[in-house]
Amino acid sequence: MTEPDREHAQRAGAKPIRSFVVRAGRIGPGQARALATLAPRYVVPFQATPLDFATVFGRVAPVVIEIGFGMGQATAAIAAARPEIDFLGIEVHPPGVGALLQRIDAARLANVRIVQH
Repeated sequence: MTEPDREHAQRAGAKPIRSFVVRAGRIGPGQARALATLAPRYVVPFQATPLDFATVFGRVAPVVIEIGFGMGQATAAIAAARPEIDFLGIEVHPPGVGALLQRIDAARLANVRIVQH
């Protein structure tokens, strides 16, 4: 949105549109290693059709979807505390995906999958 458009929208009382995009950021060596080695197991490729959760997780269980998990600390903690529930985290930020992958591996969480999109 251009500055004149933004000003017009604000005067009209409309809220500006916000969107989430991949931002440049530093990715640590551990996060990069996790993306390279763990993503094939835990990252589900984006698709524009509904997921079959039983296939994705290898079981039938309730599923919680979290959009924008950041660095994944809360996601991993909740998933560890609730192993009977499956968690699908959606995040665009590669360092956050790498960080959650590290947490999944360290805690041996079988109930977390990620869509990086």
